[in-house]
Parts: sequence; C-alpha cells; structure tokens
Amino acid sequence: MEAKANVGMLTPNSGKKLTPDQFEGLHATDKETVIRVLGNAGLVVFNTDIEKKTITVECSELITKVQACTVFSVLNRLEKLDGALNVLVPGK
Repeated sequence: MEAKANVGMLTPNSGKKLTPDQFEGLHATDKETVIRVLGNAGLVVFNTDIEKKTITVECSELITKVQACTVFSVLNRLEKLDGALNVLVPGK
C-alpha cells in the first residue's frame, strides 16, 4: 500500500517518524487520516469556481510518491463539493 510505503514522509508532533509497521498497527480512522495527509502533500492547488464551473487541480512534486493517496484526497473533496452543491441547489 502506498501510504504504508511513504508513511516515513510524515513527522508527528513527537518529532519521530512513523514506520510502515506502526502504520499497520493504526486504527482504520487513523490510517485514513494518514492517507488524507499524504494526499494533501501531493496537491499544491485544489480550487473550485462554481460561477465559472471549473475545478483546478495542481499537483506537487511529491505526486509520484503519493499518487493513490492524492486521488483519494481529490475524490473526497469532490464528494464534499457534490454534497454542498446539493444543499445549495436542491433537486439538481
């Protein structure tokens, strides 16, 4: 798994890097948080403009290491955007 392989990129508040074995021991919600943080590392820009009907995504140089995590992050943001649009424009 990509997140497990690249978990060493993260430095928690303790200053000690996480290891792949420690990643395996995390609860599912904590693993999802790690995946989200790694995915955000793969993004430089994620902007939406409802009036122009555009979404701009710009990836960082880390995208080659965290591609799957970044896709997860982008899909998660799109899902939240879809929910927000359904609230703003019911029935559309």
